[in-house]
Amino acid sequence: GHSSKYKDYTGFKKSNFLYGEHLASTKLPLVLVEGQIDLLIVDQYVGDLVTTLCILGCLPSITQCEKISFLAHTRPIFTLFDADECGQEARNRIDKMLGKFTPVFHLSLPLGKKDPGECTADELRKIFSVKNEVALVPQPC
Repeated sequence: GHSSKYKDYTGFKKSNFLYGEHLASTKLPLVLVEGQIDLLIVDQYVGDLVTTLCILGCLPSITQCEKISFLAHTRPIFTLFDADECGQEARNRIDKMLGKFTPVFHLSLPLGKKDPGECTADELRKIFSVKNEVALVPQPC
C-alpha cells in the first residue's frame, strides 16, 4: 500500500473526488496529475492550454475514473504523473480503466524532474503544443 503524503479531514474520501473537477472546461484537453501542488503549478503555467484534474493520490478509483470519463466525453486524456513507481501504477490503471473508451496519452516529465510540481513554466510549456482548440500534441522531451 501507499501512505498518504498529506493529512485529510476525518471522513474525507479522496476516492470520491477529483480536485479541480468543479472548474473543468468543456473545451480544453484534460490533463491528470497526482497531487494538489502539481495541479496548482500546471494550472498556473499552462492553464490556458489545458484543464488539469488531480486524482488526489497515485491510484485513481473506479468513481474517479467514471468522473474522468464523463468529463472527457470524446476528448483525449493526457496524464502527467510522477516519474516513479506510483506514477507508473497510475498510468497502468488509467490505461486499463479508460483506455478502451477514450484515447489516453502519457506525457513525460523533463529529464531529472520527479513530478510536475518541480517544473518551471518553460518546461511545462515545452511539454505541450496546441494543434487546435480541443487537441494537444505531446512534444518529445
